[in-house]
Amino acid sequence: MSFLPVPILNQFKQEFNFRDSTIAIIDTNCKRVFREALNLSTYDPIQITNKESITSYLYSIENVGVRRTITSNIMNIIKIVDPSQVHHYQQLFDIFAKEHDLEYKGRMLDVDKFISLETLFQKYNQLPTNNFRAARDKVIAGFYCGIIPSLRGEDYYKTKWGHLPKDTDYKHFFEANGCNFLDLTNMVLIIGEYKTSNSHNLRLIAIPEILHETLNRWRQFNNSSSLLLDNKARPFLNSCQFTRKCSSFTGNGATVNTLRQIYISEITDYIDNLSQLSRKDKIGLQNELAHIMAHSYTSQQQIYAGYRDNSLIERSSSEFLHKSLNWLLETNSTVKYMQSLINCPRESLVSVETPKNE
Repeated sequence: MSFLPVPILNQFKQEFNFRDSTIAIIDTNCKRVFREALNLSTYDPIQITNKESITSYLYSIENVGVRRTITSNIMNIIKIVDPSQVHHYQQLFDIFAKEHDLEYKGRMLDVDKFISLETLFQKYNQLPTNNFRAARDKVIAGFYCGIIPSLRGEDYYKTKWGHLPKDTDYKHFFEANGCNFLDLTNMVLIIGEYKTSNSHNLRLIAIPEILHETLNRWRQFNNSSSLLLDNKARPFLNSCQFTRKCSSFTGNGATVNTLRQIYISEITDYIDNLSQLSRKDKIGLQNELAHIMAHSYTSQQQIYAGYRDNSLIERSSSEFLHKSLNWLLETNSTVKYMQSLINCPRESLVSVETPKNE
């Protein structure tokens, strides 16, 4: 049974266009605020406007990520019940968001966890596929070694797979089934249910050809409906379980978030230093990357590409990043027109190297 009144829940769905999972989080966190900040077990339309008590409680939350999320949740409720307080909660959210970004950078941009895409690709190439676990591990490694954009873990471990008719309308397919799906017929990843789907909508990502053999080999061991399975041949339960599996592949404890940081840092830095592209084309490519990764261009440049400014880490070679960028272009036909610009002669490619900060 929901904690918030039905009219508020309906407004979230109909006017805010929130997913059910997002509404459930808001509902749960509102219940937590009432219990811990207001000492109430039921929703009270008067107490939700108790700005002083709720603000004091928000500041008391130790985890800045949780503090930011709950502030955002309360602000969304306030937008409905008392718009005059929205500015107050927006200011709080901005403060907590900045604190979270600083903590996130400090936590994620650990030099000891950095491992170049080229090294990850070499590890991927060395992995065998002679049994269930080995074939599964090679698929996961293939998702995070520069062949395909390093997506959030849930974009992979919650995905179903199988063969669809060649002329399938993927938009209609997702609307009818409501699940992410890897179509083995056309080798296309269909992602519509994910963290930022409200702002990025349905994503169709073509799997680069270099990964096809690995996926087909894994299919020989896994004929289930789930793309990825744990060691007991069951779907992964959560992101922590999936991250542990990824960490075992890297050998240095890097999490999925760190692998995403590495991919974005190396690719955006390489794009910035392609002398044959105009500034407009560079921004266009980076915007395309942000769309595939399902975050904003600003977040990509200011947060997720944080390793770019670190001169202590060993980067991938320009030759490898050239390959990786072309694999990125393979994932989306709308940017294939740029391949002619990027596929320059080898002698000029070698001169485009990632600079080291002084």
